[in-house]
Amino acid sequence: MAVGYPKSENIVWQTRKGVELTESKFAMAEAPESVFAGGVSDLDGIVEQFNGMDFRNREGESWTPDGFESELKRLGR
Repeated sequence: MAVGYPKSENIVWQTRKGVELTESKFAMAEAPESVFAGGVSDLDGIVEQFNGMDFRNREGESWTPDGFESELKRLGR
């Protein structure tokens, strides 16, 4: 370990052994990156951008702020 750096740890929501990255989870990782790269970081703006790029939720519908927050909570378990 380098001097001056804290010891690293594996945090459960960042490292899950045996959990496969599905296509929908991969998309949920990629879509926000694209939106954030465009300078958008507020909830309403994220939802607007998702819907504008035709990125749909798991049910194939448009995103809502409540739906997006619910999906993040679901994925964070």
